[in-house]
Amino acid sequence: MKYFIDTEFIEGFHKPLFGKRRHFIDLISIGIKCEDGREYYAISKEFNYKDADEWVRKNVILPIVQESVNKYNEQAKRLNMGFKDKPRHLDVSAITVVQKFEGKTNAQIASDIVKFIFPSREECKIEDFREYQKLYGGDNLQIWGYYADYDWVVFCSLFGRMIDLPKGFPMYCKDIKQLMDEVGLGVKWKRSHCPDPKGEHNALIDARWNKQLYDKIQQVKQEQESFEKIALNLNRLAIQPCTWLVKTQFGDLMVSKADKTQELFEYYLKSGFVKFPHIYPDEWFATRPQRESEAGPFVSGKELY
Repeated sequence: MKYFIDTEFIEGFHKPLFGKRRHFIDLISIGIKCEDGREYYAISKEFNYKDADEWVRKNVILPIVQESVNKYNEQAKRLNMGFKDKPRHLDVSAITVVQKFEGKTNAQIASDIVKFIFPSREECKIEDFREYQKLYGGDNLQIWGYYADYDWVVFCSLFGRMIDLPKGFPMYCKDIKQLMDEVGLGVKWKRSHCPDPKGEHNALIDARWNKQLYDKIQQVKQEQESFEKIALNLNRLAIQPCTWLVKTQFGDLMVSKADKTQELFEYYLKSGFVKFPHIYPDEWFATRPQRESEAGPFVSGKELY
């Protein structure tokens, strides 16, 4: 089972009266999206607002307060928190109230996460123990994040030291950004296929987005694997010297005009096993290689989609 995590946190350095500065990283909130559809979100009541820099206060903590005010508007008014429905500026008393009523201790959050990652069979509605073990067993547990280095540090710190992670938890987090690099996808592709979500820097919204990005990358990987299979099958049948160049989103493929090759190619296209953005000329291939009897190497063609 795959879990997609995101955290919001405060980091910096504390300078004790004596000694060197020490780095700290404190959890603000955490969101987890499971591939089975379940979600978890929690706000920590242990972070110190005064440790946050201006960017974190404006882009992370203020939206949390705004959301809480919208959710508990009448309660906020009764508490006389001193701001309107959508505050534009943070008030320490407001944050204190939100942490008190909305927040959990880090120990509570850690306990919740264990129950969330290892749900009961009754909660999952799975009667067969083997099926449950296959889906939720520790060997199949994967945790994913996006630029996840600090997310993983914060996540693990909820349980203490690295060796204190609960039994069955992986000792590492998989990074979606590394997966993008392996597949050959860059920033432009991400912007067009999975743009940053509205309300980003909310841990749960970002965790949902992480799963969406992962799913998009898997689609591209499947198409690449399909292309490789087609390339292998077509090249095996390319027994005639008359060949064409097929241009695809993943590269160029030389194929033969053998009848079996054309039939196989047609089958793949009709079955939807793989899609090519441009198939030339009129029916099939992108360009024909230049021959001695032809004036030029290119033949215009038909765009399928």
